[in-house]
Amino acid sequence: MTTAPELSREQRDAVMRSEPADDAYAAGEPLRAIAADLGCTVDELCNFLATQPASHHELQRARSVRRRSLATDEVLYKNRVLLYRLAGAGIAWSDTPKVLKALQTAIDVEVGVELVNIPGVASERTERALPPRTLGDKLSLLYVAGKHHGIEPDYQLALGTMPIEELAALRSLMQPSFPPRRLAEFAAVAETTKLAIRARALRAISYADYTKTAAAVSSRLGNTRVAADGQWPVPGSVLLRRYGYGFWDAALRAAGLSLPGSESRFTDNDFFDALDGFTEECMGFEHPMSIATYDRWVFSEASMRNDRPSAVEIIRHYGSWASAMQVILPEEEDEDDVLEEDTGQSALVLGLPPAVRRAIHPPQQSLGF
Repeated sequence: MTTAPELSREQRDAVMRSEPADDAYAAGEPLRAIAADLGCTVDELCNFLATQPASHHELQRARSVRRRSLATDEVLYKNRVLLYRLAGAGIAWSDTPKVLKALQTAIDVEVGVELVNIPGVASERTERALPPRTLGDKLSLLYVAGKHHGIEPDYQLALGTMPIEELAALRSLMQPSFPPRRLAEFAAVAETTKLAIRARALRAISYADYTKTAAAVSSRLGNTRVAADGQWPVPGSVLLRRYGYGFWDAALRAAGLSLPGSESRFTDNDFFDALDGFTEECMGFEHPMSIATYDRWVFSEASMRNDRPSAVEIIRHYGSWASAMQVILPEEEDEDDVLEEDTGQSALVLGLPPAVRRAIHPPQQSLGF
């Protein structure tokens, strides 16, 4: 792993003196806006932040980006007809949120600028009503968390305190021939885990630990003998979509749990998948593969309920943005061309409305829908 390049002393001092920068980062301000206020580049800002110890600011930022992106996406969708008219009149997409603001529309302008650029304002979209969380998913999360932390099942506790509807939900998931003793163990571990959570003896589980433990349990049990429909315990990727609505910390909070740390909501594969999705979209839309563009892409993904590592988390994970690009791009790619800070787009891409660009290269579907 390579080391992220450091800022000059003057640049470092400027960042260190700027107390609002820390707050702006946690509040989910786009990196380009923070860097502009500090008088440095996005690259310099990210490289500096990556040298700092990981803190609660990353999780705060992720939640802020999620909240602001989802809310702004709703405003943009409601005003999509006007946005297309503005663009058709020659107003740059980056300026359309400012026009909405001038027209007394309640909109987060900075986040709006991010969302209208990648991948564009949707002319159509599927129903975004969230699916209801199920008891089966919650029990799977509780059971796997308990198994991971070595919780011993208390059968008397489960018999006396487990709600009838939860036991019925668990039984409905199992094959009719599934052994009753094993079903009782599922229920007892889940119920005992609840008690451990209330007593604060068990508080967290990472996404990677859940995925590994769930896979190990399924392997021992034999998937075809357990669940009547699908897999149980629920695979991590399915639980993330269906119970977390795309966000692991949201799934944990719904069960009374929390994250061990900000980056524990991702696996190593998640970091690679983020870079893979980002570079694919950049090549499809001819966006520059820069840190600033990646940060913009994270906002776009959050608006579709896809949790992605921040640019700072990417640099901290791979050591530098150049190292991250080397991981994902083929060797024959000219790295200098890839990393070039080119904020323009080709005339061909600019000439197409976002709806057409989406049809050519549709964005990743929202998690949980």
